[in-house]
Amino acid sequence: MFLSVFSDELFCDVSEALPKIKSWGGAYADFRGMINGKGIEYQTLDELKDLKKTMDNLGLKTGALQSSLCKVHLPGPERQKQELEKLEGLIRAAGILGCRLVRSFNYWQCHEGMEAGTLAVRPGEMGRVLDMFGPVAERAKDAGLVFGFENCGQTADEVIALLKALNIPGWGLAWDPHNDIEITSLGLDPENCVDYYERCLKEAVMIHVKAATIVPGIDRTKLPWDRILRGAAAAGKDIPVSMETHNPQGSPYTHEEATKKTFELTQSAWPAAGTPSSVRGALKAGREFIRPYNGDPVRFVVAGLGMGSFRAKQLTETSGCRLYGVVDINGEKAKKTGEELDVP
Repeated sequence: MFLSVFSDELFCDVSEALPKIKSWGGAYADFRGMINGKGIEYQTLDELKDLKKTMDNLGLKTGALQSSLCKVHLPGPERQKQELEKLEGLIRAAGILGCRLVRSFNYWQCHEGMEAGTLAVRPGEMGRVLDMFGPVAERAKDAGLVFGFENCGQTADEVIALLKALNIPGWGLAWDPHNDIEITSLGLDPENCVDYYERCLKEAVMIHVKAATIVPGIDRTKLPWDRILRGAAAAGKDIPVSMETHNPQGSPYTHEEATKKTFELTQSAWPAAGTPSSVRGALKAGREFIRPYNGDPVRFVVAGLGMGSFRAKQLTETSGCRLYGVVDINGEKAKKTGEELDVP
């Protein structure tokens, strides 16, 4: 894996952004917008050749084409036609820049009032998406593109379900853990959701890092990037870890400052040699410790087994804690969880 930077996250034209990325010690850049005043998919052949020349002169390579392709919810025929035209621009850019990896979407964007995760559990909705997205998938596959679908407007598990349905080798998840952590209904604890991290890393073809998840002074949930990157290294994939800064409103930093800090802090969290051989082992490495009162643990009863069932399992894996029992108004649920965790 390697570090890359969304060039437009510096909020200046690519001609200004690329030398700055190079000055930070960067070797890769991702392209989305702010290239001659337009997106990567709208560049002419000559503009793309000029961009490639600039990259070569700076000794930079393209990490990924970070498009907004098909980022619209189940559109009509006219919009679908426009997206196919956008795809042709991406194919053109991929050929000139020598990068076949493209961040894409798939005509499914969870909107207000829609339950997160719907696509993964409703075959009828999945069928609609597959029918609509089919022409895009076929053209991209024929052109040799590798799509990474971002969990934005859909959860990572929805992307994974779609990938299984499409069954196109090499395609995967453009994983932004921040997007799912921020969905409260998913109940993900960033310090403890090893299953979620493992599932996503096994499907990822690129990873996005937002400033809010790693830069001190920005008041948002922080993620254990040292462990996530160890897990990514253990997966053994040659994929970009890209700075999609998204410097939030109220940040004490300019866009350029936030992007540089995100780059430097991700670089600091980069795993050293000797990463554990399994993704799960890498995610858990350095996380476990023995509390001094481990021999006389604090005893817990968990009451309410919605999110509580997850917390109860955590207690069985935590030094200095002992799960003593579980309670729920639904007797069958209490009995089932108690049997699974070997408590009354």
